[in-house]
Amino acid sequence: MPLLPWSAPLAIGASLILVLLLLIAVLNGLRLAWRPCADAALPAWAWWAATSGAALTVSYVCYASARDRSWAAWLDYDTASIAGVAWDQLWLPYSVVWLVSGSGLLWLWPLALVLAYLREQAAVRAAIGLPLWHSPGAGPPTVTGPSGRRRLMVVWVFAAGAMSFSEYYGGLYLPVKFVATAVTLWLILRVSRSRVVALHRLDDGRPLLATLEPGVFEQVRERALTFLETRRTGRMSDSGAAERPEKLKEEFEKLEQWPPGQEGKLPTGISPLHLALLAGPEPPGRGGPAGLAWRTGSITLALGVIPMLYLLWWDVQAEGGPLSLTRDAGMWYSANVIQEVVFWFLPGYLLGLLWRELPGRTGAIRSLSLSGAYAAGVVAYWVPAEIMDLADVTGMSLRALLLFVVLTTAGLVTDMRTLRTVIQPWNRLGRFLLEVYRLESIPSQATFILAQIAAVLAIIQFVRGQGASRSTRASTPSRCHALRGRPPDPSRGGSPVAAVTGG
Repeated sequence: MPLLPWSAPLAIGASLILVLLLLIAVLNGLRLAWRPCADAALPAWAWWAATSGAALTVSYVCYASARDRSWAAWLDYDTASIAGVAWDQLWLPYSVVWLVSGSGLLWLWPLALVLAYLREQAAVRAAIGLPLWHSPGAGPPTVTGPSGRRRLMVVWVFAAGAMSFSEYYGGLYLPVKFVATAVTLWLILRVSRSRVVALHRLDDGRPLLATLEPGVFEQVRERALTFLETRRTGRMSDSGAAERPEKLKEEFEKLEQWPPGQEGKLPTGISPLHLALLAGPEPPGRGGPAGLAWRTGSITLALGVIPMLYLLWWDVQAEGGPLSLTRDAGMWYSANVIQEVVFWFLPGYLLGLLWRELPGRTGAIRSLSLSGAYAAGVVAYWVPAEIMDLADVTGMSLRALLLFVVLTTAGLVTDMRTLRTVIQPWNRLGRFLLEVYRLESIPSQATFILAQIAAVLAIIQFVRGQGASRSTRASTPSRCHALRGRPPDPSRGGSPVAAVTGG
């Protein structure tokens, strides 16, 4: 390229504009896929995010190009070095297109579209007492729809947001983690149908979910409060702290009558308190399952910020530090940040969207279906990786533990918010929460706490062990390869075609 005074600034400016347009296209596409009727004007935060991302990307590419071509020649105003850096910027748009297509960012559009469809279906079906994932049973054909398609969408959304689409196995790229995670979640939801509280049948044959109409939420909470007070009164009378009230048994039987105004009763083992936890803290007027999904997704994303930043920093340090990344690796990490946000937000969102259809009576137990499905995908990758000596899966194991802790905490917080709407403002929340989780007895309480402590200690041990293993990590693949299943960098001996298609 002929060297002119404006050659390098022109190439850098053109690259900056093209990267900005590509990032705006991605953000606007996600926005319209999520809400097709949204305003045509792109919000200000999207412009700021796209501008910042484009400036950081182009700046780092300029830095990496000048560094690789020798800083000394650049500082001495070597015309050949400056011309080479300017030429590198002309290839930047091609590299960005490869980044968007090869890193999985293109999958964000169908992911947002499918998730928006599930959100609308959950809101419509919850208003008439129909489940989203399980078989709908009787209902209007225009609303019930094919349940198999919704099931495939649910498991695909979870697996696509949590796992990479393919991994490298000695020359082959196979979707082992993706398939294992999706199949495991499918089996968990199918096999545990009998443990889903919302699907328990009443005396008239209707599932419990069909009775949770928009007008009964206040009655659900009033009955739960009365049940807690009556049970506490009975326990005090058993211990001799108070006189036993008359007709206590009749009071419990009256509380178990459901639906209101009918002669039926709650299924065996289901109390009014379980019914309130099933309904959740969000009534239909405030969004129902969609509103609860936003809150649980926000909780998991907020809790995942610290592990997300740590894992990204660990990955950068494994590559030699932020100033030692290659030109292409620096562009990969911009996609990694987006994928990390999706990874920590999506499981929490699905937890709220499927809140009434997951097995278990409390939020912490409901979250085990999602964290268990992810752990199954990790194990499915770990077994052949150990046999073939492919890569270290310590980082993936850490992610499984972190996801378990984050989802369990999100379920616990949701139950706390539900109890806060049930009990009186002056009541102590912790005391009622222990009753809900049956932690009054020391053995069960110790089992629950020890499980949480074991997970936290495993995370701490992993973090402390990184200092000792830092010197040996140079000979192992980076976390990008081990955690997301990304193929090796072509500059390190991998296949260039595989590097483009493997993400």
